[in-house]
Amino acid sequence: MRNVAKANHDQFTLWHAFRQFPWQPTAMVAWVTSLTCRHLRRFPSACSIQLRHCAFEQSPLEQSPQTARSRLAQARLRFVLRHSAVLGPMSTSIGHAGYIMGMLEYGVTDIWWLRVWAISGCGMVVLFQLLQPQCQWLSAGWCFVYVMVNIFQMMGEGEQPDPPLTEDEEKLYDLLRSRISVREFADLAYYGDWTVFYAGDLLASPQGTVDNKEKCLYLIAEGSCEVSAAGRRITLLKPGSVVGEVVHLLDALKPTGSQLSDSCDVPTQVSAHEKVRCLALPVAEVQTLWRRRPDLHKPIIKLLSSSLLAKEGCVLGEALEDRRYKAVLEVACPMVNQPGVAEGVAAYRRRNSISSDAHKRLLADVPQCPPRAFLDTKPSKEGRLVYRGLQWFQRGENGEQEHTFVPHLSPKCRHLPVNAARCCMAVLSGSSSGPSAPQKSIKSILTGHTRVTFAKGRGHSGNPA
Repeated sequence: MRNVAKANHDQFTLWHAFRQFPWQPTAMVAWVTSLTCRHLRRFPSACSIQLRHCAFEQSPLEQSPQTARSRLAQARLRFVLRHSAVLGPMSTSIGHAGYIMGMLEYGVTDIWWLRVWAISGCGMVVLFQLLQPQCQWLSAGWCFVYVMVNIFQMMGEGEQPDPPLTEDEEKLYDLLRSRISVREFADLAYYGDWTVFYAGDLLASPQGTVDNKEKCLYLIAEGSCEVSAAGRRITLLKPGSVVGEVVHLLDALKPTGSQLSDSCDVPTQVSAHEKVRCLALPVAEVQTLWRRRPDLHKPIIKLLSSSLLAKEGCVLGEALEDRRYKAVLEVACPMVNQPGVAEGVAAYRRRNSISSDAHKRLLADVPQCPPRAFLDTKPSKEGRLVYRGLQWFQRGENGEQEHTFVPHLSPKCRHLPVNAARCCMAVLSGSSSGPSAPQKSIKSILTGHTRVTFAKGRGHSGNPA
């Protein structure tokens, strides 16, 4: 009975409290406020705590003059307050610039420039916080950490080890060390394939017949290649040389107006002299790498310009052909009106593929030649006989600069070297004896036994020794 009475009393108490609770809005606000104040009186110190934005900045009563940190904070605060009129607008501009630079980081793809913008943006944010009277050390501290991390990363990038090379690539790089760095060579070698050529195989031909995608540059690692122009050997390329579309690639890479092909009209041919092992770089890949990597412009130009094929093969080939044809003109021009001479020059031009432009250019370099000599002449049988005599004059005897005394020289032939004067006199003496006379006269003079050596580079008549 007692328990039942207690339960009824509890129910009556809860119902009475519910009935007595002020459910009006104004009464509820007053009740919550009084309840809150009643609980806050238990912790009076909680209301007196003040949160400061800067943990290092203290009131003058709480400052400790013994610590360097407090003295530094006081100096900074005094400086900012003293120049607040100027530093206030300046700090706002610096803060905006810092966050704008942080936004520019999303517009770059190069990691180096990404670090530069990050250092600049975070550094300006740190400066903005230091110029505020109440510094947010949390933001300034972490931005300073970001700046130091990027600086150390940039310092570490400059000391990266050289990329690894294979054994064959190391041997080839030892030959190219003076022209290109290890990292630049590794970037080029990444696109290359190793190729082997055997004796007689062509590495470069006068007329490119393959598609541009199949053209390659060959870096010779082992073996040697022979460079020939106009049917004659010019030089021998050793390991470390560059073979292939060198001149045409330089024309494509260099600015307009600095092409090499304009000054080199003699086609060159490169063939393997023995077994050759080389690194083949596709020309299309080199051109793509040229556009994407400006830092490789200088080493690529240096590598190609220093090749013997681009310099020696082209220049020497042109000089060799010019020198030969000038010698022919020096022999033929004094006899321009003699039968068979013009046809002989025409036969020489046809056999050696000398164009009309090259003929006019070299004709102007020979003073004794008329302006339009041998331009409209076609080869004939009599001209071929004279052409054989001109060929003998070009070859000489064992390459020696020796001259033979020819008696009774014509005035038209006296200014020539005596080997050339032989051909001159042969044509002059046979001009009135029919078509077969020039050949007989050339044979009789060239097999003569009266010989005398003159000063090198000069040919004139004189008494026999």
